[in-house]
Amino acid sequence: MVVSSSPALAEGKCESWRSVEILSLRDFLLRQEITLIGQNEEIIRLENQTKSIENELATNSFRVNAETQYSKAVNGLGTSTESDTKKSTYDLSLSAPFSIESSLLKKRLRLTLRKNNAYLSLLKIRQQSEVMSQLMTILNLHDLLDNAKTKLPIIKKQIDYYLLLKKIGSSNVQKLSQAELSKLKAENEIINLESKIDVELSKIDLDPTLMLPEFAKMPRMKFSVENSSKVICSFVDPERALKQLDVQISDLSVQLAKSKKMPTGSLSIGLGSTDYHSGAHSNDYSVGFSISAPLYAGGTINAGILEAESAHRLSILDLRVHRKKFQKKYSNFFSLESSLIRSIAQAKEQLNSNEAELAELIERGDAGSSVFADLTERQLQRIELHGILYDLENRLASFWSNYLENFIELEPVE
Repeated sequence: MVVSSSPALAEGKCESWRSVEILSLRDFLLRQEITLIGQNEEIIRLENQTKSIENELATNSFRVNAETQYSKAVNGLGTSTESDTKKSTYDLSLSAPFSIESSLLKKRLRLTLRKNNAYLSLLKIRQQSEVMSQLMTILNLHDLLDNAKTKLPIIKKQIDYYLLLKKIGSSNVQKLSQAELSKLKAENEIINLESKIDVELSKIDLDPTLMLPEFAKMPRMKFSVENSSKVICSFVDPERALKQLDVQISDLSVQLAKSKKMPTGSLSIGLGSTDYHSGAHSNDYSVGFSISAPLYAGGTINAGILEAESAHRLSILDLRVHRKKFQKKYSNFFSLESSLIRSIAQAKEQLNSNEAELAELIERGDAGSSVFADLTERQLQRIELHGILYDLENRLASFWSNYLENFIELEPVE
């Protein structure tokens, strides 16, 4: 069963501005069946492995055999009198081996099946997380591309302005050169962003011509960073259940290794009928039980036990280390999230300050002051700040997507 990391963490809920937005995007992905290239193959491989275990569990060691035979023997060689013998036989046998080893093998297979099913559920969540993060990357590039395209008209106005000054003898060569360089950078930025979008789209296992119309419908994450530090949520630890199953499986492996020293038994029951067509007829039955035990195996059994015990200790250690890592992951989540939110707040503050200065410049321009140079610089500054803000907000959304498995309580696996 998948459990929350601890009772203390389970008191909160990852709701509102975190998981609600993430889960809406996840629902969109499930409806559209968007995956990355190679993800389906990994799912199919694990599903086939799970099916193989189910088939193995469906088998048993109980055996029923039936045999029938008819024979005729003629004795006439070297004698003057020929004779023949006809015989029909019918046999039915049942056999069933008994051993602690076979019982433990079944238990280990059942635990392995539980682990595979749990991992399959977790793998699907992780793949959805990867797709969401990939989509956040593409969205971010689209936002930056749209933002970059808004620079060019302003930069062209600057160039036209400085060229006009040049014509009237008030040329500012440095400003003109800076504007022309800015135009070149903006054009290169647009080309680079378009190329990056094509590269990132190629990682998605869907025809871009089919995906792009649906891509426009994709929900955008909306959130408010105000008082965000006060919102604490619980973290789900799905991997812990897998580690616990590993401990149980390795414990059974130790018992299996030790069971090789134990005797094994086999019960057999047979029923037979023989009909001599000359007249004789007989029925018989047999019941047998055999037992065998290893006396000496060259040390291989003891070596197997030591190896299994070592693997069991490592699985326990792995579970302990995982618990510590998970607690660190939980604390790091809020630390990294706070850092991103703080950067977003600072970018918004700078953007508001720039907007105030823009409003002042527009007011001065309306009053007849010459503010074109300062005004266009502030307009470009606004675009740069919007680009920074888009990048930070998409990075935060992508950051949340990476923690998708910790926001969703998976169904218990029996």
